[in-house]
Amino acid sequence: MIHLNRHLSYANVVATLALVFAMSGSAIAAKHYLITSTGQIKPSVLRKLQGTTGKAGATGLAGAPGANGTNGTNGTNGTDGATHVVSHYVEATTLNGNDGQAEADCSAGEHATGGGVVLTNGVITKLWYFQHEGGPVPNTQGAAPTGWSGSWFNESGSTDTLRVYVICASP
Repeated sequence: MIHLNRHLSYANVVATLALVFAMSGSAIAAKHYLITSTGQIKPSVLRKLQGTTGKAGATGLAGAPGANGTNGTNGTNGTDGATHVVSHYVEATTLNGNDGQAEADCSAGEHATGGGVVLTNGVITKLWYFQHEGGPVPNTQGAAPTGWSGSWFNESGSTDTLRVYVICASP
């Protein structure tokens, strides 16, 4: 049997106790700051230790493209769902020094979507439009237009022919 008294001194005892206290303190700190199952630092501790934000890192590589989405529903064409669009016109001959007027109308069931007035025969100089390019008929707010009207004064020195046209749409 070995006697411990020979090697046991006051210094050895103090050193052993200091080692035991130091190791137990490290174990307590590790239990407090680490997640024991993974050995990682707890997020709550990291939030407390967070410093200033550093510079942004380099942009990563682009990921693979995603799958195509489903097709949307078909919309209507630009004429409120109309499937039939036509143009109607009338021509009016106006003597020099006279007023002229004409109205082009849509057929039954059609609605006017636009129109205009053009000179088809004559001299454009000194031909005065009272309403440039005409306007819808009826020209009443909120009413569905069914025609187009134009009016002018001919001071060209010749007889002129003008065409008033309307663009009509129907379902």
